[in-house]
Amino acid sequence: MRTAIRLANGIGAKVALIDQNIQLTLQKLKKNLTWKEKIRFISDIFKAPFQKKIRIDLNKVPKQEVINKLIKDTKSRYPSVYKILVEERNYIMAKNLNKIIKNNPTKKIIAIVGAGHEEAILNLVKQWN
Repeated sequence: MRTAIRLANGIGAKVALIDQNIQLTLQKLKKNLTWKEKIRFISDIFKAPFQKKIRIDLNKVPKQEVINKLIKDTKSRYPSVYKILVEERNYIMAKNLNKIIKNNPTKKIIAIVGAGHEEAILNLVKQWN
């Protein structure tokens, strides 16, 4: 994200932060995380060294199948985490992006979002237009 902002500033492009404030996201997470999910999280930490590893190069965007599996696993094991970190933020980012598109119909818009959000945001924006 920092690189995207630096490059945008370098060419004189406007930058709009479309995601929800991180403090609000963390407050929601703290408030809505169930005891079951907390226990499962601790259990998963202890099991992790003995489970099959997925290698992810943080310098590259993971393959879509890896992203989909991680999202699916998060949704099933941690529904509150999925709802707050993925689903709600997808909606907020899509809503904010859609507003920018509507307010700038003749401009080219570039949106930089996390790989796990791209597909859902695109679907929401297409659905609304």
